Amino acid sequence: MLNSIKKKFSLMKYRVHNHRNSDVIVSQPHLANEYSELLGVIESITEEEIISNYQERKSKEVKKGLNTTGKNTTKSLSRSINDLIRDGLLNCNWDSETAIFYNKTYTTKKWRLDFTKNKICVEVAFNHREAIPHNILKPVLSTEQNQLKKEFEAELGVVITATKSLKKNGNFDNPVGTYEDYIEYFTPYSFFIRNPLIIIGLEALDGFYIDPKTKMPKKV
Repeated sequence: MLNSIKKKFSLMKYRVHNHRNSDVIVSQPHLANEYSELLGVIESITEEEIISNYQERKSKEVKKGLNTTGKNTTKSLSRSINDLIRDGLLNCNWDSETAIFYNKTYTTKKWRLDFTKNKICVEVAFNHREAIPHNILKPVLSTEQNQLKKEFEAELGVVITATKSLKKNGNFDNPVGTYEDYIEYFTPYSFFIRNPLIIIGLEALDGFYIDPKTKMPKKV
């Protein structure tokens, strides 16, 4: 049976890195409301919600007889945080899995944006660091002109990812790219990333961590 963690739960904390004057551009009236909405969704997520989602996933695995320490079972906070961001944005009428291009050859998941609204596109990236260039370039493809006709054309891209502290605290896989990794890419990739882009790094939670051995939440 899974034990609940009882404490006063804090809200999600994050850091922001602005590229190509994105802090100025996002303050424009036709973008400001959607960006505030996005930040509001992140800021409203509580540790209690994350724990509840994570434990619900673990409970389902136990009921199905799965090995809770197995390779393909829940062991990090990535899916739970992703769920809560998705639910929050969908409740605010954001679109999900938006195709960048009309061309049917480029409508698979790797050519889709996680969330879009008005002229903002959002990627939630808790995947392998080798995917960092593509995660960065998807918003670029949506904002820059190219030979393919666009289904969605953005003016601003946002990537939400984990900081090193959340990666450790939340028991993310070692190859997962972090907020710090994304920022490191901006210098050598500056020629290719000419559009305004914001990187949001989610911080480690205050009240608990995921134990690497048991894959269960424990109090800090």
